[in-house]
Amino acid sequence: MKKILVLIILILLVLAIFFLCMNYYLDKKLVEKFLEDLQGEESFDEHPQQRLITELRELGLTEKIMIIKRSLTLQGGKTIVGIKEGEYLFTFQLIPKRDGNSKKIIIEGIDTKSGYLLEKRNDGNIYYYLLQEGEGTVTLTSPVDLKLDKFEMVNFVLVGNEIMTFIPLEKVRISKVLSRDSQKIIGEIEGTFTLEPNVLIFGEEGKLFVGQKNVDLYLNNGIVIGIVTREKFIPDTVRVLISDSSYHNIFHRQIQLYSDGKLKIFSKLEEGEISVEAYKGVTFNLKNGNIEVVIDNKSYLFNERIYLESTGKFYLTSVKRGWNNSLTPRYRGNFEIFIKDGKMFLINELNLEEYLYGVVPSEMPVSFGVEALKIQAIAARTYGVNNIYSSIYKNYTAHVVDSVLSQVYNNTLEFPQIIDAVNSTKGQVITFNDGIIDAKFFSTSWGYTANSHEVWDSGGKFPGKGIPYLISLPQGILVKYDLTTEEGIKEFITNKNVKGFDSHSPFYRWEINMTNQQLTKSIEENLQNRYLAGPKWILTYDNGEFIAKEIPPNPLGELKELKVVERGQGGNIMVLDIISKNGTYRIIKEYNIRSIIRPICQIDPVKLIRHDGSIISNYSILPSSFVYFQHNYGERGLESIRIIGGGNGHGVGMSQYGVLGMIKEGYTQEEIINHFYPNTKIKKIY
Repeated sequence: MKKILVLIILILLVLAIFFLCMNYYLDKKLVEKFLEDLQGEESFDEHPQQRLITELRELGLTEKIMIIKRSLTLQGGKTIVGIKEGEYLFTFQLIPKRDGNSKKIIIEGIDTKSGYLLEKRNDGNIYYYLLQEGEGTVTLTSPVDLKLDKFEMVNFVLVGNEIMTFIPLEKVRISKVLSRDSQKIIGEIEGTFTLEPNVLIFGEEGKLFVGQKNVDLYLNNGIVIGIVTREKFIPDTVRVLISDSSYHNIFHRQIQLYSDGKLKIFSKLEEGEISVEAYKGVTFNLKNGNIEVVIDNKSYLFNERIYLESTGKFYLTSVKRGWNNSLTPRYRGNFEIFIKDGKMFLINELNLEEYLYGVVPSEMPVSFGVEALKIQAIAARTYGVNNIYSSIYKNYTAHVVDSVLSQVYNNTLEFPQIIDAVNSTKGQVITFNDGIIDAKFFSTSWGYTANSHEVWDSGGKFPGKGIPYLISLPQGILVKYDLTTEEGIKEFITNKNVKGFDSHSPFYRWEINMTNQQLTKSIEENLQNRYLAGPKWILTYDNGEFIAKEIPPNPLGELKELKVVERGQGGNIMVLDIISKNGTYRIIKEYNIRSIIRPICQIDPVKLIRHDGSIISNYSILPSSFVYFQHNYGERGLESIRIIGGGNGHGVGMSQYGVLGMIKEGYTQEEIINHFYPNTKIKKIY
């Protein structure tokens, strides 16, 4: 019995050795076939490591694979292979693994990984590579000098923890960035590219800006997986979106212009160039989705963005500016015309300093003098640079617009004093903690400025996020007033003896008297428009709460009261209730309040009386939200409201008349800027 048991064990052992050897032999043949296919043209589309095999083939590494050693394991054969790079041998394994009813050879110990090269150093025969990989960094070694430039992005071939070589990624250099969002980037010549979610940006700049040049895109299967900026971005060129004559539209139905120099019209993506002599008129139309250029009744068609360059200035005759639209605006720099969403747009690209030649006189009277103009130039430049960096109009391939939505530009002629003020402050901006500030400015304060977060929302929340250099401050007011109550507001605004830095401005104090009928008509004309512009800021009282609700026809019926619900620290109205017979409406944020209570009536013009005695009829908007409402009631209810106000503009940041007042009192440029923007510094950035 014992002998039989031993015999059975021996037979089983022999069978096991036989099957093990057979498995080893079959695995050996499988490896040989795998290497033969790998080094041939066999398809590996169904292989689980298809991507890796394709990359190794593209590098020619599969042809270099040599067998180093075979070993027998309980699972079958294990083959150690190697690739020789220079004097160094990199080894990894080929292991047969069961995949369903069959076996496939799996490559272990070699892989590829994308990354940016941040730093390279060597210690003897070992090279150390600091790589950016996703959000973190990793240091890998290699006996090989990979000959890579800093911030180059490639697929590194890793054997174990050592770099053997690299796979170049498809690279496209963007000559100039026209637009970029979270999903795409548009190059001026190269076109549109799709971005991988949360794509990383490295190089001389960690962000992308409209107008940035020489940007490398690294692509995998046509998708941008990495971006490297190759030069420092200097914000000395601005792209301005030009509005129509009304400033209501940023698109144009037709563009007409001429130049006082030789004009060249061309596309960077289409052949052909049109030369136009000086003072020859040119018309641009939108025609079947193309741009039609008409010169002397001769028509040319472009289906891509066109560029206009001149040895002189441009005169835009289809747009009017200035007092009573009597001015044909002149432009330095170049023009671009393009089609977006079936509409035609016009961009003026020019040097930032030359842009300020047209901004400063549009925002501040030349009569204020050179010192005030210098301060305005610094603030306007700061505002411009901040907008270049933020590129909020990137969807239109621009930095700013030419209206009050950014800064008013080219609404008047250039003046020598303005050019001197701009040139003498060239490159100077205002910074806070080394960052460019959002240099808000306005015409006139009523004696106090406003907190920015009590004027604007942040990310749809109001009050918004506070900004430490845009805070409410007294403007030369020596006596403290309580601006949190209506009685305190009344005491301050009706006191004719209150003097401040702005008291020489005609808008320092003003008043408007509007009848119930005038107010009702004005509110009903504007309520719906402001609701459509921002429903969450125009609320209707309904069943015990205020909600966003479509404004009905005849929303007021009869006005009963304008009730201040909340004021900011500086006295500006933040929330106002309009109480009427047909409903109660809550208006949130000062611009909405000023836009709804417009002192306009075409039948019986509304007079705005300023404290210097001057009168303006039908002023386009309530000058400020620093107001006190004095209701006058009769036997039939509310008859009229006397609006006693002060200041002109949103009230945040720098008051232009306040600058002039401080200069007259002997304050220096640095003191004035630090007064309006506390704890800031002036810095020259170019």
